[in-house]
Amino acid sequence: MTQFRDDNTDGFTSAELALLNRVFDRLQNWFPGTDESNIADAINNSWQTGMTEDELYRASAKKLA
Repeated sequence: MTQFRDDNTDGFTSAELALLNRVFDRLQNWFPGTDESNIADAINNSWQTGMTEDELYRASAKKLA
């Protein structure tokens, strides 16, 4: 799913948007039934420039656990 796009974010590169969306998909699979807005919020609140996919995934997953 493409949750994070150019038209609903500001200042992200294409590579960063792709990373955010991969993490979103991973979190949806790990936390089935979780509201999409909660997953997006966890990612937004965890994001720091330069994070790897795994770093962002782990940080976001902690917020959802």
